[in-house]
Amino acid sequence: MGFMIAVTSLSSCSRNKSSNSESAQVSAIDSSMLSAIDTVRLLDLANYHHEHRNFQKAFEEYTVLIDLDSTNGKLYFRRGYSLCQLYRHREAIPDYIKAADLNFEKADSYFSLGLIYVLSQDDSLAAKYFQKCIEINHESKEASKFLEMIRNKQRTTREHI
Repeated sequence: MGFMIAVTSLSSCSRNKSSNSESAQVSAIDSSMLSAIDTVRLLDLANYHHEHRNFQKAFEEYTVLIDLDSTNGKLYFRRGYSLCQLYRHREAIPDYIKAADLNFEKADSYFSLGLIYVLSQDDSLAAKYFQKCIEINHESKEASKFLEMIRNKQRTTREHI
């Protein structure tokens, strides 16, 4: 029952809509062909799609933007979130790790990783990332709840062995 919360929490990350023809044109462009103005426009478009729950388009546009600037943690975080919304959770793992490595929303990145590992039924990795989240944000009640749930599950499993 507690793990259903993880599915609900993870699946309610962010949303997008798009002008399909415009987005398809921009996404099809080779990143090396983009000018600074095009890059800003693409970022605006990616954020628009993200906010309006068109996660496939957002994912594609964040991918082009990451090719242009691999030091922007927000791009990795948002692409990871888009992947989760597309139910491609395992594919989001490297993006959340990279976002944390780049010091962008580190606690939220670790929390998201914890949720992914809950969904994957990998309690040890889920606990690891919830613990990392708590170390950064001591007031993260959600991470504390999930960590406690995992520990209770592990305790119960050991008692029945």
